[in-house]
Amino acid sequence: MVTKWGKIWIGATVVSMFLYNLRWTYGNITTVCSTLASISPFASYPEWRFWVDRILSGIVGNGFRLAGNIITFTVLFMLWRAKPESFTNVKRKVSWALVCEAVYWLTVLPISIIELLFLERVQLLELAFVIQIVLTSSLLILLAKRTWNFDELKKLNALKLVGIAAVGYLVGIWFNNVFRWLSMEQATEITFIVIGWTGFGFFSTLITLSASLVLAVASFYTMFQRSNIERAIKMAGAALIFLGLNFAIYVIFSELTYTLNYVFLVEFWPVTFLGLGVGMLRGKI
Repeated sequence: MVTKWGKIWIGATVVSMFLYNLRWTYGNITTVCSTLASISPFASYPEWRFWVDRILSGIVGNGFRLAGNIITFTVLFMLWRAKPESFTNVKRKVSWALVCEAVYWLTVLPISIIELLFLERVQLLELAFVIQIVLTSSLLILLAKRTWNFDELKKLNALKLVGIAAVGYLVGIWFNNVFRWLSMEQATEITFIVIGWTGFGFFSTLITLSASLVLAVASFYTMFQRSNIERAIKMAGAALIFLGLNFAIYVIFSELTYTLNYVFLVEFWPVTFLGLGVGMLRGKI
């Protein structure tokens, strides 16, 4: 039974993700419209990038992600209303939401592969994107299939897969964000990312995301190998706190270094996990 605190922060997470995706979708639609309306639309903008980046991942991919957010809203309403539905009755909607998120990541894969193999720019960052996309999308599809065929008698196996998918998602976030900083070293020097404000940003990302990943793995082990559910939930809460803290620090870092315009290049919506994690630590979820 999810408490009021849990409902607030789960809802806040879904809303923040929806608004983040809505912003990206709107931005790509306006860019596509302005490009097509110009006299020479591809004079300074390669046509292949237009179709692969702006259309495929920018509009199609984000469109699927928004659809997944809307389905999630519907599921939460059905589970939390006065006469809630059982999970069995909403499992296929959950499965479709997971598929939509997986499709979003797969639409980002072509541009990442092109950037990595052919353009050879910021290769560490693009390598991190490819790792994140392959890992995340495959786990989401596997989880969607298991959710579609969910059986109360096999609930434990389903929960294990949820835990594996969560850890895999964190691994993807770790690679994406840590390699984003390391890619700066390719264009400058290693000292650039380990001193000053840049060093603060790099080490805060490395420490918080590493702590989140370690705690998530420990939570999975404690839950399914030690059967200590209460401790596992608290570890998972601490993992979410470190995850949310990473993005909160990044937003503050961006404000202090006058780079707030670049915040939307990073999926900072998980900052809301701070509240969810605090609730899990306090036993309010």
